[in-house]
Amino acid sequence: MEFYMENKTKNIIIVIEAVIIVVLVAFMILENNKTNTETGNSNGNTQGTENIIEDAEKAEYIKTYNIIEKLDISDESGNYDFYAIRQFQDNDNPVLIKVEKKYNLEEGENYEIVLYGVKEEGKTYTQNEIFENFEIQDIRKTDKTGLDQIQDL
Repeated sequence: MEFYMENKTKNIIIVIEAVIIVVLVAFMILENNKTNTETGNSNGNTQGTENIIEDAEKAEYIKTYNIIEKLDISDESGNYDFYAIRQFQDNDNPVLIKVEKKYNLEEGENYEIVLYGVKEEGKTYTQNEIFENFEIQDIRKTDKTGLDQIQDL
């Protein structure tokens, strides 16, 4: 009789544990659906949430460059000019950039280029990486020279 009671007790404990596991799984599924509904993703896709986070991390950065030369190159649309530019004290590394024609930059002048994107913490960007990873938001002519120039990145 004792053996039967011990087995019965063990069986009851196993049933209780199974019920607890089922309740926890059901709760997790309901919470996941609730979260997806709040973010507009009823199919479980979290891409919209990732885009919101990425947009929140994006920021503006300003760097000052000198226009070395306007290149005689055109893109297929005809809406862009190409320039060779250089950052202060970086005479060895000119960069080729594509800029909307509306800016009409002048050779020999300094411009603050407003860049928009996500900056990785602790990463040092090369001049080419800056223009590959950030988009140009605006370009403003400046009289600032030397160490007075803004170099956010």
